[in-house]
Amino acid sequence: SMGRYFSYGCMLMCGIPSVTLLGEKEDYLSILHRTERLAEFGEEPATFARLLQPVLKEFSDTFDAATVNQDFWSRICHYQSGGSGPSYLGGWITAFAVWSDKGKWQGGSLADIAKPVNTNGYFFPSRESSGTNFDSSEQSPWGPPPPLAWAGLRYPVIETDSIPNGSCDVDVELDDNGAKFECKMVAGHVGYTVSARDEKMDTVQPDAHWFIACCDLASLTMPITFKIADKDAEEVYFGHGEKKALDPQKVVSQVWRRDGTVCQEMLQSSYQTDETFIPSTNGFVRTLLQAYNQHHHLIIRPDDLWISILSQMNLYINAHAEELRSKFVAHEGKRELEIIVGGTRYTVDFGKLVQMLGDLLKKNINDPSLHDWVIPQFSTTTPSDTVVCCVMMMSSLKSYFSYKITLRCGIPSVTLLGEKEDYLSILKRIERLHEFGTEPAAFARLLRPVVAEFCGAFDAVESGGVPNQDFWGRMCHYYPGGSGPSYLGGWMSVFSVWDGKGKWQGGKLEDIEKSLTSVKRNDWDPPEPLVMEGLRYPVIDTGDIPDGFCDVDVKLDDNGELFDCIMVAGHVGSRASAQGPVMNTLQPSSEWFIFIKKDVEKVSQVKGGPGMRRR
Repeated sequence: SMGRYFSYGCMLMCGIPSVTLLGEKEDYLSILHRTERLAEFGEEPATFARLLQPVLKEFSDTFDAATVNQDFWSRICHYQSGGSGPSYLGGWITAFAVWSDKGKWQGGSLADIAKPVNTNGYFFPSRESSGTNFDSSEQSPWGPPPPLAWAGLRYPVIETDSIPNGSCDVDVELDDNGAKFECKMVAGHVGYTVSARDEKMDTVQPDAHWFIACCDLASLTMPITFKIADKDAEEVYFGHGEKKALDPQKVVSQVWRRDGTVCQEMLQSSYQTDETFIPSTNGFVRTLLQAYNQHHHLIIRPDDLWISILSQMNLYINAHAEELRSKFVAHEGKRELEIIVGGTRYTVDFGKLVQMLGDLLKKNINDPSLHDWVIPQFSTTTPSDTVVCCVMMMSSLKSYFSYKITLRCGIPSVTLLGEKEDYLSILKRIERLHEFGTEPAAFARLLRPVVAEFCGAFDAVESGGVPNQDFWGRMCHYYPGGSGPSYLGGWMSVFSVWDGKGKWQGGKLEDIEKSLTSVKRNDWDPPEPLVMEGLRYPVIDTGDIPDGFCDVDVKLDDNGELFDCIMVAGHVGSRASAQGPVMNTLQPSSEWFIFIKKDVEKVSQVKGGPGMRRR
């Protein structure tokens, strides 16, 4: 009726201009293989696996395809706005949202999912005559839209308000040298990162992170990129048109909630404040939905797929904990898993501690291979991804285990025997070290600030003051490695700058005086070193702590009777003593030995053990 006054146009902004799959084909095949174990956990997980497998196969096939399957990629999601009613999400993305936040199945009737269908696409009532669709009685003009049929399966349609969180949480009791805290670990897809393909910020990528907070009880890869819509990407809209950098505590407060509990103090996180990061309760599903609805380029890693699968299984397992108990553990109730390490809540690497808890969990479940199944090793996997997946596993099994981290750090008191002049004498003696080369000169440079603090302690005590607490608190920083190497930092590492073969392990000589930010680091590097007096102190593998003693051959002529002897001398242990009623004090013990040697065929040596070498 109004045709004379108006012209009409319909502009469709759905679709994703391009998708970039990071990693390699083998990564996605690995996920496909891992889904085969889901059937072990029940009928719902078995159906979850059936829905996932055609999707994952399309991901892996894309690497080899001469022509990308446009039909599949265009059906990532089907969003139907509900106006004043509920909005719905369909498409194969719903395979990653089959359980609600409470672990309730929302993937449709299990009996209907695999009813025979011989076409790919959405079921519309007008097509019921083909015999391949749902009965038209299933459709309602005010109900959800028709589901997607793909590879003979019917994919769910869910309300967008029912998209589950893509993260999990687990309680951790923290004992920081006697100060006790109730902590919470949160891990998973907590948002997405925005980047620029050309000049516009038009590309989104799911972002997984982990956080640990005190609570108030109240690598080289081969990505592929392919176009799936012949349109330019739209620039990502940041709230109110401005990028806003959020700190970790604000991210957690936006994406994670539990009644009666809030984040009181953020302790550590993989997330670094970034103005291109946008928080979301499900950083995988909602990133893909955002890319589809707002027409953005999309980047996906194999780790994103796997973390999303784990987050769904976490919801299912916790909702069916008692049904599945015998699958995971042999005990009743909850068993406490505790690790005890050195440090404080401000110095330890919680990521490493989580991996230690994961290793401990592996030893306490019925099937240890489950740990290796959960923890990925894709070509794109970062240390942060490993921690996220460890927390996912801890959260999935929190009905059977409680977790405790006990920190026992620091030395209650130090007694410096001798006089100040003795330590000043050492300070003077090290001046000659530079005569022996560049490495001994670097050794001397690292020693000077340490020995100077020993001297300064005498002055502080004599004047009625307190020695440099910061210095003595940084004596040792131990980084437990779980199933990997453990590291030793702090100023005491200056006494281990050469390994047992005399090879320098004190770091690059040219880097000793460089700031931390000026030296490029990789994810697989050891933890950052202590910087003191402008010098970088070494971080060494604890397996490379050298012997503190030496040996030398001595020929002995005992009144004409000849013997081949060896002398061993140096720090060969420690001596315990008591200050009060208990043996609570240690002191390095240096001793010497001379003995007649006996040659043996095989050399036996226990690295770092309490005994001596045998030759």
